[in-house]
Amino acid sequence: MPFHGAGSYLPPVRKVTSLSNFAIILILISALIHACWNLISKRSSPSAAFFLAANSIGAWIFFPWVVAYSGIIYTMPSRVWTLLVLTGLFQALYCITLAAAYRHGELSVSYPITRSLPVIFVPLATLLLGKGELLGKWFMAGVVLVLAGGVLVSMKEIFPLKKLSFIKGPLPMAILAAIGTTGYSMVDDRALRIIRFDIGELYGTIPITFVYAFLEGLTCAGWLGIFILLGSKSSRSERVPLGWAAGTGVLMYLTYGMVLLSMAYARDVSLIVAFRQVSILVGAFLGFVFLREAAHQWKIIGLAILLAGLVIVALS
Repeated sequence: MPFHGAGSYLPPVRKVTSLSNFAIILILISALIHACWNLISKRSSPSAAFFLAANSIGAWIFFPWVVAYSGIIYTMPSRVWTLLVLTGLFQALYCITLAAAYRHGELSVSYPITRSLPVIFVPLATLLLGKGELLGKWFMAGVVLVLAGGVLVSMKEIFPLKKLSFIKGPLPMAILAAIGTTGYSMVDDRALRIIRFDIGELYGTIPITFVYAFLEGLTCAGWLGIFILLGSKSSRSERVPLGWAAGTGVLMYLTYGMVLLSMAYARDVSLIVAFRQVSILVGAFLGFVFLREAAHQWKIIGLAILLAGLVIVALS
């Protein structure tokens, strides 16, 4: 197998129109792990402080690469540091709103919404930024199905639409979490392309990816710390179950590292975001089995329609 940089034996990075087998394996494993850490965090009634602990602990699984390849930090292009600050902000938005969605709603509702909407948001955002192709009729058909499926899945949250409590309910928070996911996915893809272009031959794909993930963890923790300090007194004094937070953090960053690595083997980040949605079924199943959430017929039908829409979007 070809050698790509110090200490990283990987298939050659190619510009492909679809995901490579290596990327598909990474994404499937990461999707399963992603659903599991979301179950853990949901059962822990998460908060910003919970995810601050999770990020602060989880990012350290990549520290050995920081020590072994410290030169990456010193030779990283200056504009990447700006992107790191930005992706940390999006990641913090994701963590805070996901925590709010899980405190007030069901995993089998919030998780599918949070996971599915970025599949629509990423292509739309790249199009608006002038870096994407025109969206065809199949893509739009898939969008309609995703939105219809999302409505059916979240029927319980949509019915009290006239109530003021809806604004702070799980559905708006899940949508904001999806925006956070969209933001950090696009920024990460851009930042890693810059780093790999500039110093990829010198250090290799794996070290660059994991050092970047460690730095992103620090910036996310920094933003979370700022938001907690600016928040209420109760949020600053909140007790966090460190064991569950540590487990969530390790699984979170293990997943994150796999996704970042897979970005080196796909032409378009939209393919990564779309293929990861297999975790929607896993997440909903975990909610039904371990949290005893209602598996009513509209939710099941909604999940089926939502997944059909995601498949159409991915294939389009």
